[in-house]
Amino acid sequence: MMDRRAFISTAAVCILAMPGANAQQPLKTPRVGWLSPIDQPEAAPAPPASFVLGLKELGYLDGQTVILERRFAAGQPDRLPNLAAELVRANVDVIFAIGSVAVGAVRNATRTIPVVALDLERDPVKDGLAASLGHPGGNVTGIYLDLPQLSAKWLELLREAVPKLSSVAVLCAPAANELQLEAITTAARSFGVQVRTHTVGAVQDLERALAGVARQRPGAVVVLQFPVASIEGRRIAAFVTKERVPSIGLFRQFPEAGGLMSYGISLPDMFRRAATFVDKILKGTRPGDIPIERPSRFELVINLRTARALGLNVQPLLFRADHVIQ
Repeated sequence: MMDRRAFISTAAVCILAMPGANAQQPLKTPRVGWLSPIDQPEAAPAPPASFVLGLKELGYLDGQTVILERRFAAGQPDRLPNLAAELVRANVDVIFAIGSVAVGAVRNATRTIPVVALDLERDPVKDGLAASLGHPGGNVTGIYLDLPQLSAKWLELLREAVPKLSSVAVLCAPAANELQLEAITTAARSFGVQVRTHTVGAVQDLERALAGVARQRPGAVVVLQFPVASIEGRRIAAFVTKERVPSIGLFRQFPEAGGLMSYGISLPDMFRRAATFVDKILKGTRPGDIPIERPSRFELVINLRTARALGLNVQPLLFRADHVIQ
């Protein structure tokens, strides 16, 4: 008969001999969904490269310590609901959604998967996505730029560059820019400036909108932020250059392409900042407990070559500019 000591020794040997008894269970590689209404070039210096870089700085290497599930709509917003549904079916750990339409598509697809939004068009509280900025409470957090006064600031800057400005054309999306349009219209009324909007819902609408601007012959053009403006920024810049009309947009890429100026945020900084939200969620923080952020730093970029070509005196603005394109 086997004594107690021999039994314990035999049992221990058997347990140690079992496959995987000494091996740790492999850790699951987190999967991050990435949903965008436009194609997102990830080679530097394109802003989306900053998201990948931001993840890398936090220890996430694509294909190694994190898997990025990319779903880009290539300028066709009607594809976003199906792409969002794909990410939900893929059971990703968190979804990074760019733009109000993408955020809405994800929100309609899931109320449980955490969402990091980079939305430069809407108000998450008014849209019912968050209880408050400080404590969203749901599955959506991220970075929002719903600052209508920014649109009014653009008009002020244009008036400094064009003192006799009497009319502006506004390129905008049909639904995404209501608050910005309201602010710019209110500011224009106080300045005695007429505003005419030209809506662009999809890429194929841009030609019609630009033709409308050309017929209007405005004193200046304001380009609000919407998906087609991101896709076709160079085309819009080429148009205002050809038409010899002063213009302003949100990102420095616009004056870099030939527009007169931009006043807004650094888009690469926003993409990099979004990576920190993803990191917090992957480490266990609930999205509803992560405060929504709003950018607080804005930069003025002026294309001096364009100003000279238009015969504008922008010298007073140059002293306040963060960047001047010679």
